[in-house]
Amino acid sequence: MILGMLILQNAWAAILIYHACMVLIMAFSTSGVTLKRYFYSKSLLLPLVTALIGIAGGVLLYYLWPYLAIPSDLADYLRKIGLSSTTWPWFLAYFILINAALEEYFWRGFLGNSSSQPVLNDFWYSGYHVIVLAGKMSWWWLAGIFVVLAGAAWLWRQMNHWSRGLLPSLIFHFAADASIMLTVYLMAGR
Repeated sequence: MILGMLILQNAWAAILIYHACMVLIMAFSTSGVTLKRYFYSKSLLLPLVTALIGIAGGVLLYYLWPYLAIPSDLADYLRKIGLSSTTWPWFLAYFILINAALEEYFWRGFLGNSSSQPVLNDFWYSGYHVIVLAGKMSWWWLAGIFVVLAGAAWLWRQMNHWSRGLLPSLIFHFAADASIMLTVYLMAGR
């Protein structure tokens, strides 16, 4: 992510390098998560609730946008990192569908941990997101996002443990990525 966003300054390079690294790490390992467990939840109510909570992320972003100290030249920045009017829709589709699926498989499946306590992976997951947002909002919002995402990573692990599958966090992640990325798309285009 650092190479793609901070050095190459290209969103596509950042996400593709990030995903390639996850796939390579998993390819050289013998452990993994079965597809049955990946798409399983002992309760269908939990994935529905997590979807609604995930959608709330974009709604919250929409209403907090004026207070987040996001630079007014965000649209220019997005074009500079390769997200033009023609590439944005493709990036949105890839990010919403592939990123959510791969991150959940990697962070909560492959690197999964059944501990009821916060673990280092929760903070690594959160830190990756802060790297992506660095320079786009004030440091105190970044600190808050770090804490919230570390807590969310912990909560998703607990939900998955309870449901005996990854479906709750997968659905949450799809909904959150969709609502947040669509909000950024709409707000940056204003």
